Amino acid sequence: MGWRALLVEPYPPAVKNLEENLQENRLTTIVPYAVSAEDSCSKVKINWHGVFEGLEVEAKPVMQVLREFASQ
Repeated sequence: MGWRALLVEPYPPAVKNLEENLQENRLTTIVPYAVSAEDSCSKVKINWHGVFEGLEVEAKPVMQVLREFASQ
């Protein structure tokens, strides 16, 4: 249908999996970090379905991520 997708995934092994599975899908953009409501980049701790707790990852402002996606 021509829809574009923005996939936000801060967990590195999951990013790798997405990149491998979607490498030929030009309508998909993978964001390899978390997003936040903060005005600047920061570090946040994330939990993932009981697999890990408190993993510290980079987070970018959600509006910055959306602007970058919209400009592609």
